[in-house]
Amino acid sequence: MGLEPRLHQQDSKWICQIGEHKFDLDHLEIGVWRSGSLETQTESELILGGDGTVTYVGTRCAPLTGRHKWNVPQERICSLLVRFVSVKFDLLQDAYPLDGTDHPHTRIRIIANGRAKEVINVWCGEREDHPEVPDEIIAIHDLLDSLAADIEDESGLHGLWR
Repeated sequence: MGLEPRLHQQDSKWICQIGEHKFDLDHLEIGVWRSGSLETQTESELILGGDGTVTYVGTRCAPLTGRHKWNVPQERICSLLVRFVSVKFDLLQDAYPLDGTDHPHTRIRIIANGRAKEVINVWCGEREDHPEVPDEIIAIHDLLDSLAADIEDESGLHGLWR
């Protein structure tokens, strides 16, 4: 889509500007919660702050349990915001339910500029198993998986998110 993020300070606040969209990074939070199937019973959450703070919370049968923190550059958070803007995350449906109850699922939430948007029960698995899932959701999952892989590499802890 050709959107280039610009990270700059404005009135002592860090702003990520993407086209006409401005995000106050001091008041930004992106959260992703994943739950496995009834068989695996895993639960984990990844919370990203606009300041680059990343918090992983593993509960139940997650590979790593408890709360763990890392940091990533704010530029990485800005790059993630580009994807949210390019897929028009704020215009996506609130839920993409799948048939049946024993499916892994994800909840993606972004709080920015005083507004919150959450998309629930989105795909978490193989694309060919769920062709009804929009390409936009796949793109966001791919980016979040990439960020999670970077965090795993930096922390030395692998398998937290897959």
